[in-house]
Amino acid sequence: MKPLKITTILGISLGTRSIGIAVLQDKTLVEWKMIHFLESWSDRKYKRIILRLLKLILAYAPTAIALRLPDSTTKCPVRSKRLVEAVKGLAKANHIKLIAYPFSDLQKHYVKDVQLSKRQLLAYTTKYKPELTPEYYKEEKAKRAYYAKLFEATTVAIMCDKKLDTKER
Repeated sequence: MKPLKITTILGISLGTRSIGIAVLQDKTLVEWKMIHFLESWSDRKYKRIILRLLKLILAYAPTAIALRLPDSTTKCPVRSKRLVEAVKGLAKANHIKLIAYPFSDLQKHYVKDVQLSKRQLLAYTTKYKPELTPEYYKEEKAKRAYYAKLFEATTVAIMCDKKLDTKER
């Protein structure tokens, strides 16, 4: 008899000031959080971000990493690209499958042929993962997008899990 294989997906939505993290284990959302790096950009900050991601990889031993690619219109494209390359390097060094998604893929995930706004994406993600309801209500009340990356990380993790399921059939 084959041992049961646990599928763990680490969803990441990168930014230079904050990162959204979501961990799915066998379709169950087991961790979700925002990680903030408020200091000015420096090599030290870059290393802190990468070290934090490495700790998550070591803690959860993910089957795959689902990465929400930063927008091409981001304020810091060079820094964002450097972070993306670092995540790719971490995945490769730890023999973890990496699947990257632009925001446009997230917008089309929940409703076929409809491009959702960021607010709508949050609502649909909460519908699929109701444990995010407290963060959803906080985000609704906030004047700025504080938890958006958390919902993006969760959505890419769900998308990656679905993609891996389809490949296994």
